[in-house]
Amino acid sequence: MKLLRIAAAALLLGAALLAPPAARQSDPARRTLPPAESQDADHAATADGVYSLDWDEAAGTGLLWFTRWDTASAAPLCARRGCTHTDASCPARLEGGAGAWQLFAGNGRLLLLQLEPETGTVQSIWAVSPDGTGRALLRSCPGLPGWQRGSLLWEDDSGFWFWAWEPGQSASQLVFLPAGGQEYQQIGLLPGSVLAVRDGAVYSIEYRQDGETYDWLIRALDLHSGQQREVCSFPMEAQLLLREDTLYFCHWQDGCALYTKNLQDSEPPRLRCRLTSLGSSFAELVDAKGDRVVLQRAGAQWAVDLNSGARTWVQPAWLTAQDTEVWYRYPYPARGTYCGGHALVWGYERTDSQYALGDYGRVDRTAGSRPAPCILDRDAWLAGQVRLTDVTVEG
Repeated sequence: MKLLRIAAAALLLGAALLAPPAARQSDPARRTLPPAESQDADHAATADGVYSLDWDEAAGTGLLWFTRWDTASAAPLCARRGCTHTDASCPARLEGGAGAWQLFAGNGRLLLLQLEPETGTVQSIWAVSPDGTGRALLRSCPGLPGWQRGSLLWEDDSGFWFWAWEPGQSASQLVFLPAGGQEYQQIGLLPGSVLAVRDGAVYSIEYRQDGETYDWLIRALDLHSGQQREVCSFPMEAQLLLREDTLYFCHWQDGCALYTKNLQDSEPPRLRCRLTSLGSSFAELVDAKGDRVVLQRAGAQWAVDLNSGARTWVQPAWLTAQDTEVWYRYPYPARGTYCGGHALVWGYERTDSQYALGDYGRVDRTAGSRPAPCILDRDAWLAGQVRLTDVTVEG
């Protein structure tokens, strides 16, 4: 009899483990989300894929989507079998149009901020299960000031830090809402614009004038201690790109000089190479990873090895129209769409092969094409090759 009870218990345990995800909802508040390498108010990219908000303005509703890197597939973030994603019980469904919600992925949790549409005031914060099994209200946010997009800077078990912006002010207010408190605390002013948040430190960038010298100043502010330090400064003519913990600078008026600077150390920016053969016309840093960058100049992209200075012309993705004219397009990952070796970009699905060449070598779609999501192999791109995988849209 005892053996039968053990066997029955084992069968019940096995059935529970094999049950569909919707039958064993995970705790949305648990910190199980992989780190987000990049994000904005509508996108967050992690090692598993991209979370994104998509809106139906006519219906006044939205859906939270997840695009997986490994399967190149996109679907609403809902694990309920047979769900049509058309009623409020769906974990992925959001009531309200664009601007009513913001997405935040930081410190191990996926959060949704519900906003008051007219003022942008944060009303409530919801935790979302990364596996799509549900979401839960973390807290309401009464009495907070006006916000702009991307206002939640950081959160941990002690509370939430916000970037509060008020019209007519040259600096933003840094605001803290304790986890169990009902009133926010104004910590101080945050000069300039927020560049990034890393492990509880806010990095901001501001314009500075010293006599006839103009430059960009980057500061770091520790949210817990309130201590602030200067990270580095750089001439305002330089173009800047942040990837992970590395700042990349392109001083295109100085022989297209390329510099790197680690956010965590106290060393000045390091000159890596000069691309004098590109001249001194404007060059844009499009992407970077480790010791490689992609520059865009005069409608062409170049993959550059920072150690040797060697550059490779990027072979674009070619599109052939019916009249045999050949057009091309380059990938252009937006903020919140890249992580590790992948990026979510928009290709163009041909319908009747009508294309027009737009700015910077990109193809502008016409009535004869429609946008289609693709996954870009970033490592191949940074080596000079464009490899795109079509994303299968489900649900």
